[in-house]
Amino acid sequence: MRCLDGPRVLAVPPGLRFGDRASTGNAALRLARAFELGRGCAQDFRRARTWYRLAAISLGAAFDGGQWHFKRERLEARRGVARMAQEIAGTY
Repeated sequence: MRCLDGPRVLAVPPGLRFGDRASTGNAALRLARAFELGRGCAQDFRRARTWYRLAAISLGAAFDGGQWHFKRERLEARRGVARMAQEIAGTY
């Protein structure tokens, strides 16, 4: 799984266990919120969308692997991807 972040490409190794994916997803979700709100960094909707995507993928994998308690975070990440797409397009 790959995620573009500006000029760099973030690669998440496919051999991660579900616990690792949940941790990656939670960290990505926190970074997405920071970029969306401009907390501790410049506000950047494109980077926020990138981190929301990584969070949605990672938390989705953890959820599908039986870690059902990540359902709310997975939904938040999916909604964040859509919201950032609207912000970038100027339709939000």
